[in-house]
Amino acid sequence: MVKAYTYLVPRWNLEDKISSLKNFVGLKVKENINKGELLIKEKTQEAKTSIFEDLKDDISGQIDALGGKFGVASDSSFNLEINQIIKINQIIYFSIKNNNGKIPYELDWGDKKNESGEIAENERKIVSHSWTKIGEYNITFKAIINGKDIKQHKIITVIE
Repeated sequence: MVKAYTYLVPRWNLEDKISSLKNFVGLKVKENINKGELLIKEKTQEAKTSIFEDLKDDISGQIDALGGKFGVASDSSFNLEINQIIKINQIIYFSIKNNNGKIPYELDWGDKKNESGEIAENERKIVSHSWTKIGEYNITFKAIINGKDIKQHKIITVIE
């Protein structure tokens, strides 16, 4: 008599494994697509900002040229200089308000004295200075905002 043995062999459900693998691959594809979309959005915004700045500068120059042809000054070429007059050794204060993230700055007081530092976002920094000699001084404020060098000037006249 021959004995028959039955062995229980675990069966892997091939369909379940394929489905699980498809889900895993699908999630990884979606994850990579989302990363790619985010990168595309960031680079697109950088390009838009750069193009806008270039166009703004170009248009401003064209408006100035057009105003010159008609013999009128455009708003962008209008320059009104207002100087502040102070006495020798008088302390003058300036308030610098920053709405552009943390920025490094440099101040050249025009008398071979300089100051530098950083201004946090939404911070108002008060700086002061006095001059010891009569004369006209060109104060220059320099900062880097959004990757762009910014300079502003102010003339101070010191009298006796």
